[in-house]
Amino acid sequence: MGTPSALLLIVETKPFSTWCLGFFACLMFFWVGITNSGFDWTRNWRLAWASLEVDAVIIRTEPQNHCLVEYQFEVNGERYQRKGSGGCTAGIGDKIHVYYLPGEPDFSTTKTPGFDLVFVIFAPMVLSAFAGLVVLARISRPGK
Repeated sequence: MGTPSALLLIVETKPFSTWCLGFFACLMFFWVGITNSGFDWTRNWRLAWASLEVDAVIIRTEPQNHCLVEYQFEVNGERYQRKGSGGCTAGIGDKIHVYYLPGEPDFSTTKTPGFDLVFVIFAPMVLSAFAGLVVLARISRPGK
């Protein structure tokens, strides 16, 4: 099975275009997957720029599940219960800092606000750059 002639034309004239093909295809794959898994880009962006902090109490730990903790906190007399990373040494009853959206306390995180957003932007970019190199190497040498 040969390489389509349109791809050969791209490869013969512009290696950068070939790299871009792999890079952007992989990047879109990651970002669509992240979005479809429930990552809320808008609320994470807002959390990174305007968050409030409150102390929460750990009510359950799952050290075998990436050190997940279930925590409870109170804002304006209303109690909220969420899950997040809490560290493997956290115990039931320990206090942790939680960051939440003003006006939407049900959206909270135990991580520094913006950490998740930076991770889901840059980690896929690094992996996609590598994927671009793989595509460049594979398409640039047809038949090998």
